[in-house]
Parts: sequence; structure tokens; C-alpha cells
Amino acid sequence: MESVDMLATGLVQEGDAILIRCDKVYKPATVEKRRSVTINKQKVLLDDLIGQKYCTMLNLHNNKLTPLDVLPASIKVADDATTSRDNRHISDDCSSQLLSQSDILTMRSSGVAGEQIVENVIKNSASFDERTEFSQEKYVKRKQRKHVTMVTIFRPTTRLLCQMYHARGPSRICQLRMDTISQMITMANVRASNKMVVMETCQGLLLGAALERMGGDGLLVHLFTGDLPVRKALDYYGNTLSEQDRTILLEYPLRRIMSLKEESSQSEQVINDDAEDASTSSSDDEPPVKRVAKTTKGVVNDDGKEAMRLHRQLEREKRYAVAKGHLQQGDFDGLIIATPHHPMPITMATIDLLAPSRPFVVYHQFIEPLVMTYQSLKQSGKVFNLQLSETVLRYYQVLPARTHPVVQMSGTGGYILTGTTILNS
Repeated sequence: MESVDMLATGLVQEGDAILIRCDKVYKPATVEKRRSVTINKQKVLLDDLIGQKYCTMLNLHNNKLTPLDVLPASIKVADDATTSRDNRHISDDCSSQLLSQSDILTMRSSGVAGEQIVENVIKNSASFDERTEFSQEKYVKRKQRKHVTMVTIFRPTTRLLCQMYHARGPSRICQLRMDTISQMITMANVRASNKMVVMETCQGLLLGAALERMGGDGLLVHLFTGDLPVRKALDYYGNTLSEQDRTILLEYPLRRIMSLKEESSQSEQVINDDAEDASTSSSDDEPPVKRVAKTTKGVVNDDGKEAMRLHRQLEREKRYAVAKGHLQQGDFDGLIIATPHHPMPITMATIDLLAPSRPFVVYHQFIEPLVMTYQSLKQSGKVFNLQLSETVLRYYQVLPARTHPVVQMSGTGGYILTGTTILNS
């Protein structure tokens, strides 16, 4: 896990990819002049962020971002509050607040700062002094979240992107937690100079974590489902992943994996793929690159859209051909699978890509598909040291006289199946 010093180094520059945290919600953005983002129903120009230090807390007021202290002195809890009081006589019916909703809206519309609004709300609360010290702190924090919009700027990292997806919709990343990702990266022995195969449908979050660990040295092949790989998370990394880090990434369609086993080993043409989605039977036996090149000839289109589409398809087929050459060679150093699909057929089709004595990791949100995968792998005789485990993470609130587990937290981080390949004679 990255340290705060590493995250806070440097200043925000134009063109940087950043994460904007407001309360517990992260919002990705790219810093450009005259570009605006909406934060807490306020439209903010990103020009205000240029030159600011990373991890700086800013106050959002009247569509402007200004540096802010963590807890202004004007709304600090009184030091003379004792814990001998209790809240048994306090009723939550808004009768103790002298300010009405219209008064607060009038202050907000007239441009009064959020800290001043919180201070006025506290002064006009008849029950604030009767609360305990702990209750006063919770009351102040609740009013701060409502009237003071505090924003923090971070560099994109795997941990922060994982938290962002969990707040937006954890199903997009297959309910992956950061502790699960760290275990998978470690168990699969992801490191520099390794050849790795990753089959994931987690918006590219696992790919980003692997690229971070490998540092631009080695090879990473992404097996994807569908027509094109979905790797939106890689765009959010921005310049956190350099161009050198991204050059080791190749992709290959998962549906063509079976054709690798069917082809003869003496074939030297790595572009002779078995394209299942070919529309004409006459061209089924031609390599995809030759088919696209043949189709491109003679294309007449005024706007050039069809020619551009075929050109992009040709470039993709060339990258597939490079990835296929590495897959045919095999001897990969690690395999990671994380997908909502049933992992058993995917694992059995890709396990032969690994060299002997190499680790593999299979993740799934539910344990039943992994149990079936466990049984199939055990019967195949290709692996040993199979282990099926569940990741457990529990957050604790650590405060004076009130340390306890957090009330609301993730129930499970999914299940992980790990093992090591052997030489099957």
C-alpha cells in the first residue's frame, strides 16, 4: 500500500489524471484549462487545481476551490465538555434549533462561508451544550458534511481506484476489494521480467495493478471476452502508468484460445487464427490479417469511416498476431483469472500456457464455481498444492474510549483458488 508521502509528492500539472475525493466519493478527471467538473452540485473549473500540491484539502465555496484546514478553530468542540453527561433528555425533533431552514438557505444564497453557517447552527442549538463530548463531535462532523464541501486531490492508484469503484458500483469490478487484489498479485508472483497471463473483466483494474508491479519490464497478455477489451480503469491511471509501463501489455480474444491447441506446432504463421465471427464461409480459411487487408482494398466511402474502421481492425489483428506468438510459445510465469463467468472452462483452457512449477490464481465472488474448478484441476493431474480460501477484512474505528469495529463494512471479498503447475508426463 502506497504511503501518503509518495501520494503527496509533486504539484498538479495540466494534463494530469487525478482523483477528486468529496466525502467518501471519488471522481476521476483530467486537468485541463477551462474544463469544468460537477462536485456536490457545483460546477468547478479545474484551473484552480493547477499548481496545488497533491493531498491538499480544499474548500469548495461559490464554485471556487481554496485551501482549507482540516478542522477550523471556529467550530472545534469545546475542551470543557465532559463525558459525565448523557443524551437521554435530548429529543431529535428539531425543536432545539432556533434557526429555520429558510434562515440557513438565506445565509447560503448570500454567500456566507460554510464554516460560518456551521458555527451559527451550533450557537443556535439549545441542546448542544447538554450533549456529551462524543455526541458534540459527531454533531459538528455531521453539520460539516452538510454545509462545508471539502475536496482532496489524489494521484490515481490501484487502492484509490478500487475504493472509487466500490462507491460507484462494486459489481463492475466483480466485488474485488483492495486486500483481495494485493493477495492475488502476490500469490501469482507478479514482478518485473515475468511473463503473465491475465483474464479479467474488472474494467482493467487488475491489469493496472499488475502493470504497476511489473514496472514496464516483462510481458502481460490480457485475454478478454467479446469483440474489444474493456479497460476503462487504465484510462483513469493517467500518467501514473508511464508509456514504458503500458508497452508490455498485449491482448488476445479468449474465444481463439482453443484454436492454439488445434493448430500444428510446426506452423510458423502466427496470424492463422480461427475467427468464429467470420460472416462468409469462403474466407474462413484465410488469416484475419489477410482477410482485413483484402477487404480494405477497393473500399470506396466519401467520409472514409469504413476505411478507418477496417484500418483499426487491421491494427488490432496485428497486435493479436504478436500476442498469439507468445501464447503459442507458452512458458508463462503466472496466470490470474477474475471474471463473473464460470471459471472452470477458462481455467482448463489456459492452464497449459504456464511453465511447470508456476503459480496461478482464480478469483470468483461465489465459492461454488471455484469448488467445481478445484475438482476439475485435481482430476487433471496438472497442478498440486490447491488451496481455496476466503479473504477477510475488518475495519476498526480507533478513537479514545470508543474503539470498535465499523458498523457498516463489506461482508466478503470473494474467494481465491490458488495452485502450482507441474510437469504432466
